[in-house]
Amino acid sequence: MTARKVRGACIAAGLTLCLALAQADGDLRVTITEDAVTIKADNTSVRSVLEEVSRQTRLVVTSQEALDELVSITIDQPTLPQAIRRLLRHKSFLLQQSKEGADKLRVFSDEADNRQHGWATQPRHQPDLEPDSELIDYQALASSGDASDREEAMYGFGDIGDSNSIGYLLVGLSDPDESVREEAIQSLAELGGPESVMALGIAVNDPEANVRLDAVDALGEIGGQEAVRLLQGASADENDTVRESAAEWLTELAWMHD
Repeated sequence: MTARKVRGACIAAGLTLCLALAQADGDLRVTITEDAVTIKADNTSVRSVLEEVSRQTRLVVTSQEALDELVSITIDQPTLPQAIRRLLRHKSFLLQQSKEGADKLRVFSDEADNRQHGWATQPRHQPDLEPDSELIDYQALASSGDASDREEAMYGFGDIGDSNSIGYLLVGLSDPDESVREEAIQSLAELGGPESVMALGIAVNDPEANVRLDAVDALGEIGGQEAVRLLQGASADENDTVRESAAEWLTELAWMHD
């Protein structure tokens, strides 16, 4: 929710502000080994992070966005796909992996006007042949004993958005790992619709306040009569932040309805 608001504010403020932010890149350290991918970015643009990752690997990045928004984030993941999904969790993208040649990452634009500001990187070495792409098996990842795999699966189900996604995301809402439940909520918010709202009715009763807060934000983004009913219940939550967020969404949705 926060990242989306920041990105939306940047777009609303105009290209001049975005370019000014892009020139203020801070500290960036990227370490990539066979066992781990570590990214430590402090006030650094997403574009700079991806360019450094591309420089150290065979990843080719193409983007319809300038990706000049600044981030401060620490990522420590066992694989590059997991690290990328953590970095771009609030963006639309497609990651294609190959056994030979260069892996490909495509970042899509949320705003059509941003396409003219797209960019691309070059691989560390050019492939001799066009690689065969392999799509990640999200169903297998959802059954993994590794929480980061299950989190990646929740993202993937939301990205695919087919008729089976809601069922898998519903299971994700009961995952023992908080980050998996949060990712399932984000995907439900992206999918929207009455089925997502019904699923989020479980998340607003999660034992963790942070998860309940994410569920409230997701319901506010989707909107609708049933979402309003659930938000009214969340406005009596034991946590102050959850109650305040629910009240803010109820006010905003009432204003939009008027």
